[in-house]
Amino acid sequence: METAFDRAAVYRKYCGALDYAQREIRLLRVHHSDNQEVVCDISTVSLNEPPAYLALSYVWGDPSDTKPLVLGGRDFPVTANLKAALMIISRQAPVEGTMLWADAVCINQADMEEKSRQVNIMGEIYRQATETIVWLGPEESESKKAVGALKRMSDWIIEQYNKKDPGLLAWMLRNIADPSYMKRLIDGLDFGFEINHEIPLEPITALFERPWWKRVWTIQEVALSSQVYILCGSERMPWEVLENVATVLTMKLGFSPPLDHFTMKNILEILSLRWHYRQLHLDDKATLSRISLIDLISMSRIAGYKCTDPRDYVFGMLGMTEDAIAKRITVDYEKSTVRTVFMHVAKLSLETYGLKVFSHCFLEPQPGLTSTVEDRYIKDDAAEAVKSHSSKETHQQVLGTDPSHPDSITTSFRIPSWVPRWSNSRSQLESTTQDLDGKPFKGASLSLPDVKPLLEFGSHDTLLLKGVFLDQVARTYAMPYERPTLNDWFQELALMIQDSSVYLSEEQKRNALWRTPCANVISEAVRLGRTATQADGRFIDVLLTHKATETAEIQYSKDSSAIPGTGKEHVKSRLRLAWSFPKPEMFEELEVCMRDYAFSIFSLDWKIYITRKGYLGLGPISTETGDQICIFPTAEKPHILRNVDDRGRHLLVGETYVHGLMNGELQASEMQPITLI
Repeated sequence: METAFDRAAVYRKYCGALDYAQREIRLLRVHHSDNQEVVCDISTVSLNEPPAYLALSYVWGDPSDTKPLVLGGRDFPVTANLKAALMIISRQAPVEGTMLWADAVCINQADMEEKSRQVNIMGEIYRQATETIVWLGPEESESKKAVGALKRMSDWIIEQYNKKDPGLLAWMLRNIADPSYMKRLIDGLDFGFEINHEIPLEPITALFERPWWKRVWTIQEVALSSQVYILCGSERMPWEVLENVATVLTMKLGFSPPLDHFTMKNILEILSLRWHYRQLHLDDKATLSRISLIDLISMSRIAGYKCTDPRDYVFGMLGMTEDAIAKRITVDYEKSTVRTVFMHVAKLSLETYGLKVFSHCFLEPQPGLTSTVEDRYIKDDAAEAVKSHSSKETHQQVLGTDPSHPDSITTSFRIPSWVPRWSNSRSQLESTTQDLDGKPFKGASLSLPDVKPLLEFGSHDTLLLKGVFLDQVARTYAMPYERPTLNDWFQELALMIQDSSVYLSEEQKRNALWRTPCANVISEAVRLGRTATQADGRFIDVLLTHKATETAEIQYSKDSSAIPGTGKEHVKSRLRLAWSFPKPEMFEELEVCMRDYAFSIFSLDWKIYITRKGYLGLGPISTETGDQICIFPTAEKPHILRNVDDRGRHLLVGETYVHGLMNGELQASEMQPITLI
């Protein structure tokens, strides 16, 4: 007997099966409503000749919190957040019967084949929509005040910048990777309004921290759409308002409280991606290169975007690129598992890009577990997927495991250490482009001969390659937030290398001390880092010679809120707690370089270590005493490996920065066969 919750029956009755050969999709026809009902019809159309329609970008919300909409004359359950969006759209739609695409209704979510085929063309669905509506959610937390303020700021900024240079805002969005230049440019203008009066930062921050900004699929949905409007409650604004405001707001005010470093960085990433994709869409002669699938996945990973199904870290990016890897991946929710998808992407990436893929590999520490090979494969992805899917069938589909087996996750959800776990949000080491003398960086493997083949895929999911073992981790060291002040931390590090046989001069020791914790890269404001210069380390002599006051109340935290902002008073109060100075004027002089350095070391959350030969290094948080440091041919950076048995098998812990071995200083040595598991 048919029930209101038999979705497949609704689709069969009102619109039939989709013809995949004709690229068919379903669309809702949303009728005007003056009450609490949302009344829709559903029909099938072809993307070959689609009618005008809207596409909805939203967060599903709590799947257990459902409300009915009327579809074809009968109740059809959807999440409360989707119904709230449809309610507003039905009231604001300019014409009766507006056509709209929303995935939860227009795709039969219970049909894995249909879901896979529709996700394969989802990029085209958003690309062909006349307009995409970004639904941030119902009105709350003074969101109406925030939207109004953003609109007013946008109008003022357009007026000011058009007087100076009509093309300046577009130039800024295109060149957001050069924040230092943009900040100087913006600082030369009178901003025209006061913080906290005409700019209500707390409501704006609350708006930017809504779940939509952290959803993996939103990147594709916004980047590929021709026109985007943001809807929060009944308040509506064009996407261009954010383009006008976000860059200027960040550069002028920095990350003053309550603006959060990572929140603003994510928004700027989405703004920049949309701008680049719009240029590719509008200008056939555009020289902008298409971003690779690996770069897209990495960006979403580091930014901390979320999805219920870990496979969507890959599937959610396929519509945004046409690179060689993406063309060889097919969305398949029915037959694939997290393990098969991640391994397929890793193999394709290694074949296409070589060992650069290793920069995305991090062996996670597993407290309380033995160091067996089996245990080390356990990943949080498995636990998250199990929590998100309760049925046995879905459990097996997502993980490729049998939940009735007590050790199913341990023994079956095993991803080799050389395969990136895309749901891991740890920051990777950025590339150093110059050496200490300002010359182009050549890479740690410069002196190694070419090896062909560079790698081979072995049996039992092993990776076979050759490399040179350089050294071994002799001791790992406390993180900065585990000491009262950074004065204490740096002074203890200095004692570790005072008798070093590799850093002989005082200048070499100083360089090792301050360049290693930041991996020789300084993060400026919002985006890519730059190679550190001697000017960035001017503070080190003060920290090494001045003992921190014993009465200072110091608090460290790994939360993003502890990363200093660039608002002057906020920076001063945060850094005076973290760094102790004998004279106030000394702080004022070093404020800028200290702020950027603090961004760099607090955002990495990696581990300092010293090797048996006396080198100072920075490795993944899971680095342990006894781990080996290895260099592979063609690899830009050294890597940390962990021997697991007497057969020469190793786990890839991750890439590492070793001060003094990053620019080809290693003399050619005999390479050994290495098996990564």
